[in-house]
Amino acid sequence: MSATLASRNAIVTSRRSTPYASTLGSRPTRLSNPAFTMRQKEQARFRPLPSLSRGEDASTSGSVSFESYARTALAMSDADVEKVLAHTPKLAGYDVAGAIAPKVDHLCQELGADVARVRRAVQREPRLLTVSLDRLESTACWLTDECGVNRGDVGAILCKQPSVAWSSVDANLRPTMTFLVEELGMSPTAVARAVKRRPSI
Repeated sequence: MSATLASRNAIVTSRRSTPYASTLGSRPTRLSNPAFTMRQKEQARFRPLPSLSRGEDASTSGSVSFESYARTALAMSDADVEKVLAHTPKLAGYDVAGAIAPKVDHLCQELGADVARVRRAVQREPRLLTVSLDRLESTACWLTDECGVNRGDVGAILCKQPSVAWSSVDANLRPTMTFLVEELGMSPTAVARAVKRRPSI
C-alpha cells in the first residue's frame, strides 16, 4: 500500500516538473495568437503582385508595337515615327491589333483610302488613329446619308481633313450642313462636291 502511494506521488511530482512541451512530443510549444494570425492573413491577402519588367505594359505586352506597325503597314520612316509619337505619345501604348490596325483597314478597305493617304494623314494629324472605329463609321454614315458623299470617297475626305473624324455630328457637322443648305442655298449635291474638294468647309 505504501509502495503504491509512493509510486503515485512520484508520478505527480514528475508531471509537475516536466515542461509542457514534453507532453506534446515534437509539436511546437508556442500557442497561436489570434491577433498575430489575423495579421499574417491580412499581409498575405494584400501582398503586392510581382512588377512587370521595365518597359512592359500589361495591356500591350506581347503585341506588335506601334513603331513596328507604322514602319511596316504604313511604310513610315524612323524619323516619321518619331515625329508622330512626339506629337501623340499615347499611341505607343495602344494595342495595335485591337485599336490601330482595324481603323487603318477600315479607312482603306471600307472607305476607299489608300495606304499612302492614310500615312500622310497620320503624319500630319496622328490623332486620326485615336478616334474610335465607331466614331469613324458614324461620321462616314453621316457623310454618305446626309451629305450625299460616295462611300468610296469618305476615306479620302477623312485623310484630307482628319478633324472631320472627331467632330461631333450633332454639335458641328449637321449644323454646318444646315447652314450651307438653308442659309446659303446650296443643294445637297453641291455640298457633297464642296466637302469632297474642301472638307474643311
